[in-house]
Amino acid sequence: MKKVFLIVVLLGIAGTVAILLATGRPIEEKLAEAEKALQEKRYSDALPVFKKAVRKYDKNQASKADALYKQALCETALGKSNEDTWRKVLENHSNPEIQARAEYELIAFASDKEAAKAAFLEKYPKNDASRTFLVEELKAANTKGDQKKADSTRQALIDAFPESAEAKQAEAYIGDRNLAELFEARLDFITNHVVHSGEVLNVIARKYKTTSDSILFVNRMNSDRIRINQRLRIDLSNYLIDVSIPEFKMRLYRIWNGQTNFFKSYAVGTGKNDNTPRGDFIINLKQKEPIWYKDNSKPIPYGDPENALGTRWMAISSPGFGIHGTWEPDTVGKASSAGCVRMKNEDVEELYSLVKEGTVVHIHD
Repeated sequence: MKKVFLIVVLLGIAGTVAILLATGRPIEEKLAEAEKALQEKRYSDALPVFKKAVRKYDKNQASKADALYKQALCETALGKSNEDTWRKVLENHSNPEIQARAEYELIAFASDKEAAKAAFLEKYPKNDASRTFLVEELKAANTKGDQKKADSTRQALIDAFPESAEAKQAEAYIGDRNLAELFEARLDFITNHVVHSGEVLNVIARKYKTTSDSILFVNRMNSDRIRINQRLRIDLSNYLIDVSIPEFKMRLYRIWNGQTNFFKSYAVGTGKNDNTPRGDFIINLKQKEPIWYKDNSKPIPYGDPENALGTRWMAISSPGFGIHGTWEPDTVGKASSAGCVRMKNEDVEELYSLVKEGTVVHIHD
């Protein structure tokens, strides 16, 4: 009997020692295990350790802030109401990304959630959560038929997340609609000119500081012949060309009344040897059905199979380089040219009609 009692006592002592050893382990060791549990989404195992670390590191600001953040992550994942924890994260953590996460989580506790979302969008326009909010706003605006709100939301997506799928959809939608409106909608930058006796198209174009091609395009005319009392739509705006080499994309922006807004995007090809010039240039020459002066050799006329310039050429203020069409549309969207910006013929013809000499071309990585 004494022997059995002694064994029980010894087992009890051993268990107590084990508990003491377990509970007496350094907090750093426990935190390492909690970090692993957090990564493995074992939030219930990790949460008690992070809560203890917050108390343990009360005098160590950086460690306390980190433990608070991980406590908040666990609580949120477990569905616990933790407004106070996220507020403490916001007060104690200096990392801008974590502060943004805290403000995002606190939106759920705001009395006016829409106002809180709007404030978040303004403060963190390029945060991934902002992208989510913008997509939600766009869907809501479309459902309500609020075109003005939908347009501003599409523009925000294009500005903040240009490479996202949503921005690309927004670009395509806005581009198609901008073109349609250019032909028929009442717009601030469109004026009407009534043709008088003796007027010719190029004189009218000079009067409004535009081009005959622009007037023909906006009025969907195939000939420059005009008649007395004919009403012509005149596009008074200017444009800016932005070429992103990594995206193989050109974005055309309209400049009007001090504002620059996205107009349309086009796929482009760039230099196959990465020799497309970077910087700000201007269009200094425009030619239809261009002759190609290849490497200072004899001129290659338009229509010759060896002429690679397509149907239009727009030289920029970087000697030897420009924007042109191509007879090989499959090469657009690739590093395929000798250094120029290459477009499909139908696209370069449209661009040619919209822009004039002096238009700024910004080419960048």
